[in-house]
Amino acid sequence: MEKDLPTSRSALQKAENAELDIPEFYVRLPESRSKIRVGILDLGHTYVDIRKFYEVDGDWKPTSKGISIPLEHFDKVYRKLRRLKMHLDGTNKESSLENKL
Repeated sequence: MEKDLPTSRSALQKAENAELDIPEFYVRLPESRSKIRVGILDLGHTYVDIRKFYEVDGDWKPTSKGISIPLEHFDKVYRKLRRLKMHLDGTNKESSLENKL
């Protein structure tokens, strides 16, 4: 028996990610009918995609609110996000290497 193929681009990407065992996760926004998806997007180039999704009739749809970070820039963005998190937490335990970034 043949299974139905997904038709939307996001559904195709999700099915492909599941088949390749690529991690993705969702963060539900409190008191909201939306959530944020963090995952890997491959459209000829690989991106880390962070995007807000909303629910329509039990189906989750992507919004234009988000960012797709090219894989070659992800490490630098991640380090900067870690510095921002430490600042927000009130800690200053950064290594001298991270201070130079």
